Amino acid sequence: SDESAIASGLLATLGHRVGIDALEIVVPPRQGTEQRTVRAPSGKPPPRDAAARRRDQALLRRVISSRSPVMVDGHRADGRSVAYVPILGDQGVDAVLVAYNDQPDAYEASTLTFLLQVADHVAPALHNAWSFAVREEQRRRLEVVAAVGQRLAGALDRPSIVRALRDELAVYLAFDLFAVAFGDDRD
Repeated sequence: SDESAIASGLLATLGHRVGIDALEIVVPPRQGTEQRTVRAPSGKPPPRDAAARRRDQALLRRVISSRSPVMVDGHRADGRSVAYVPILGDQGVDAVLVAYNDQPDAYEASTLTFLLQVADHVAPALHNAWSFAVREEQRRRLEVVAAVGQRLAGALDRPSIVRALRDELAVYLAFDLFAVAFGDDRD
């Protein structure tokens, strides 16, 4: 996805300059979506115990509510430094940039200041990626509508309309039962 490309690009660009061993972009849940986390390098994160996961979620909530960065040194973060930086949008925090360094005291206040400036440039890149994803979804929906319309053009009676609709929609949707209700023009 484009979010993955953004995370990978940030790690490649900033990794050696700022001392980032791993990076995450965490998109908080909104409007019925679940929280998404994009990692660079990609792959599964190292295993964490339940207490560490709760602490991570609490820090994410703190960054989102305060709109301010948080730095955790290695003595409180499993032996590594972690910087949580908000990526601000028009309506608040759109995402959180999380930078990890395997050294316990790698980050300082100037690191947070620099990452805040980086986050200002990441925000429009994320918005562009999200807009592109919405346009692609709309394009796919229009393709389905066009395919169904072409298939229905040759259907002449109700049974053939039902078969054509069912067959065409089955390519895109999984369903157990398919029915079409026809209105009657009579009183």
